[in-house]
Amino acid sequence: MICVSVEGPALIGLGLPPLSAHLFVFWFTLLSTITLPVCGAVFIGAGMVQLPWGESP
Repeated sequence: MICVSVEGPALIGLGLPPLSAHLFVFWFTLLSTITLPVCGAVFIGAGMVQLPWGESP
């Protein structure tokens, strides 16, 4: 919600159509789940429960 409410209008202000701006924000929000802050938590959590971090139980 914060990404869309802050970055959506900024991208629209730069001239992107509203749908393109929101899809751009959506895409990068999805990519944020595999970057270091979130991926590190997944890796540590998987180690705590002694499971491979790439598999679901």
